Amino acid sequence: MFKGPVVATGLTEASQAAAAASAAGRRAGSSLRLYLAPSCLEYQWKRMAIIANLAQIPLETFKVTEEELSTLVAHARGCVLQTKEGYLTQTKAIARYLAGLRPDLGLAGASEADEPFVDQWMEFCWYELEVLLGALLLPSTAEFDPKAVAQAVSTDIIKALQVLDAHLADKTFVAGSRLSIADVHLAVVTSELLGRVVKEEELLALPHLARWFLTCANHPIFKAVLGSVSLKSAPGPKKAATAPPTKAAAGGAAAGGAAAGGAA
Repeated sequence: MFKGPVVATGLTEASQAAAAASAAGRRAGSSLRLYLAPSCLEYQWKRMAIIANLAQIPLETFKVTEEELSTLVAHARGCVLQTKEGYLTQTKAIARYLAGLRPDLGLAGASEADEPFVDQWMEFCWYELEVLLGALLLPSTAEFDPKAVAQAVSTDIIKALQVLDAHLADKTFVAGSRLSIADVHLAVVTSELLGRVVKEEELLALPHLARWFLTCANHPIFKAVLGSVSLKSAPGPKKAATAPPTKAAAGGAAAGGAAAGGAA
């Protein structure tokens, strides 16, 4: 006899949320364990902490050596999450796992249609921003000058932020109508870049990006991890776009104007 999960039907929205939370609790247990090695950068840990708190999943953290981490997962990079299903490494995989514990919140995408767009912007965050940020966070040595690297990568970082700003022109969040793990990834990296290589006036010159960033940064869970973030001249609320007149309406307006001119 097949023993699969029981699928509840006909539940109210509140009951569905409660059922999802209960299922998450059974799957995650009392808490999950996250092992952090020195190669796990601080901003990466901040992202996982924010996502776990958004998903209301207790997360215990333990500092270990790189050697100890490799005994858990041979190919581990920086961190390992211990789950009931096994050990999981890589920050994006861990983020998606944590989001999956609370599907009712839509952190990995509010719908199946949103999920690939969440993944797309997480990939954008990695390839267009995090690779460059990683270079900035390398320790200073005789052969490595952080200031020179910052000057070299700043142009590419601003170009990537301009792409994100244009995307957010008519959007509150980067993928879909809800806050997602893509927003968490991008907002935490933006926070790291601000003041390090991106000046406040440069961020304010990207009004849609600045609005979105402050929306994320002022969320209580973000604020608890990132601290208070403010900009000297924050952009105002997004204005509703005005649709251009149709040809018929434009023609009518022109005719009305001509009639008014004739009457005058």
